[in-house]
Amino acid sequence: MCLTTARKFFCQVLFCALIAASLLSVFYGSYSVIRFGVVGHKGVSIFYDSVHAARHLWNRDNRRHRCSYHTVSGYNRLYKALKEEGYKIHAETYNNFDRNTLSKYDIFFIGEQTFQARFMSPKERQDLIDWVSGGGGLFMIVEHSNANGIAEIVNLICKDLPVKARNDSILDLRKKGRGCSTWISFSAIKEHPVTKGVNEILFCNAASLDTPYGVLFSSNTSWSDKPKCNLKQDPDEITGPLCGAAAFEWGKGKVVIVSDHNFLSNPNLYWGDHYRFLMNCMEWLGGKRFNVDFLWFCVGVGVLLVIGFASRKFPHLFCISFVTILASVVAVCLIVCIFYVSGPRHYNFFVYTGNDSDTDYMSKGLGGGYFTLYGQWTKEPQLRPWASGVLKKDCNALFLASPRQPFSESQMEIIDSYLARGKNVVYLATAASLKSDAGRQLCQKYGFEVCFEDKLRMKSTKSYNVVGPRELTDGIFRFYVDNVPGITVKGLNVLVYLADGTFSITKSPWDMDKHCYDILSEKRIGKGKVILFTPVEMFNNRAIRILHEDASDVVHQQMAEFLIRLAKYAIGDNSVVEPD
Repeated sequence: MCLTTARKFFCQVLFCALIAASLLSVFYGSYSVIRFGVVGHKGVSIFYDSVHAARHLWNRDNRRHRCSYHTVSGYNRLYKALKEEGYKIHAETYNNFDRNTLSKYDIFFIGEQTFQARFMSPKERQDLIDWVSGGGGLFMIVEHSNANGIAEIVNLICKDLPVKARNDSILDLRKKGRGCSTWISFSAIKEHPVTKGVNEILFCNAASLDTPYGVLFSSNTSWSDKPKCNLKQDPDEITGPLCGAAAFEWGKGKVVIVSDHNFLSNPNLYWGDHYRFLMNCMEWLGGKRFNVDFLWFCVGVGVLLVIGFASRKFPHLFCISFVTILASVVAVCLIVCIFYVSGPRHYNFFVYTGNDSDTDYMSKGLGGGYFTLYGQWTKEPQLRPWASGVLKKDCNALFLASPRQPFSESQMEIIDSYLARGKNVVYLATAASLKSDAGRQLCQKYGFEVCFEDKLRMKSTKSYNVVGPRELTDGIFRFYVDNVPGITVKGLNVLVYLADGTFSITKSPWDMDKHCYDILSEKRIGKGKVILFTPVEMFNNRAIRILHEDASDVVHQQMAEFLIRLAKYAIGDNSVVEPD
């Protein structure tokens, strides 16, 4: 190759690399601006204090067989969500802090402070409040303070702030005595930037806050249960509404204090408006700033304009061919595709809990709640089970949580829109739901019939074989039952069913595979499928235990595993996440 040809080839490669780099700069800058805006919260820095709040931490991921309470109730999903939203987070695990440390950050985040963690020194407390007064943002979690005297710790930090934590737990008469095992609705919501678009918030055992700056309040049937925690309102216990979250300005800074850690924990972050409330708080506390990624866009565009102008003005020096431009575009497309494929995938599916749902999804008690069923869907990091009493569009799948009241015409349009777009609709059906007006409406609408009779009732003294396709049943060989109605289905294709003969070693294989009761059935409607999952009573907290108890026996673990596979099957998630 002659020197002139080699020099020309070198220039073409150099121009190709320069054009590709400029295009990548434009792509990255425009992507960031479209997602976060030219001015927004991108780049806001958070100091996550895990020294003085050493439970429910950011690195405790709620995987399959991790059932420790503080792991299940950890903040791993919260931590990842904040990073994905553009926040920079430093989790401090050892060192104390001072005013100089905090000067590098915009938000100070501290979770539940307990006697198991390191106490803040008087200097740290003063430095923190002075930093807030100077323009910092404080997000603090109180938790139900009658359990371990947590109010004493919190009130030391807040001694100069217009908020105090009472030594109590908020309970509600409407919960029929289930008290500590049940979530309380904070439906009285004050207009404030942190509550914009927030309508559904549930706290579990929240402390009440004494402050004039409350933004979330319990109902007027709630009360302040003092440390004896007898689940009954005594004469000296005040009645609601009671404050569960406060937001106010302090000096040049801002403060948000919430009185429950549970609503932001791994299984509950996507419930109701919990996620929206969190992001509202972070945006309000951190303020807005210029998105420096916009400069990448400007630099990329500027370089491309210079290259274009120079190639026209000095064609003998900048001899850029069509092949060079095409190669640059192809290279950028490949890099973007690799970035997209290698990045984390998320599957958003929506659990609709309205229309008088027969399943109490936010009850942790063993009396029939379904917190385990819902929480099991958070065991793989790519699964996002959004849940609300208001129907939501545009998720990867729709789960109907045992409705009993019929759907309106507008609601049916939303349900049908999932099927029209090739998304699946899963009917989580209890016997009561199937017998209700909503059940009859769905059966008639989608052309199937369900038979459940007393003679089909499955007894709690027996477990059953599980038969079905490998992706749903591989390694799952038994389901326990707890005196629930057996179901047979007509008009749907049965995917998974239960077979008799589990306790006998003398019966033939044919007897042990004999079809008894249907568990999972489906039917294609348009581009999507209607999937019937029943009887859901078999998968309540009593049957497969709540998430933060010790691991149960292998059959209960398999039943819980089936719930993960059901969600992945419904949303078309073929990823493989190995059980830990």
